[in-house]
Amino acid sequence: KQKTFKNFNTKICKNEEQAKTLSALKDKLEKWVSDYPDVKKSKILLMGKTGLGKTYITECVANAFLEKGNSVCFVSSLFIICHSYLFFI
Repeated sequence: KQKTFKNFNTKICKNEEQAKTLSALKDKLEKWVSDYPDVKKSKILLMGKTGLGKTYITECVANAFLEKGNSVCFVSSLFIICHSYLFFI
């Protein structure tokens, strides 16, 4: 099932605290996508341990941008690190 803000679900969360944090992040990111490109910061970086919902919420953001007719490039942190390293060699 495609991950979107419309079908966003905190059932993926392991506990209530994580659900509240992810839900608050969802609200902020949904507004950010809605206001884009008229936003103060044009890039986001999500960091955290495995299993917190970073990929899930990022897929919601990506799909929201696609719905607005924008292009999306989804890469992992490993991809960025490897390409940054090659850039400086």
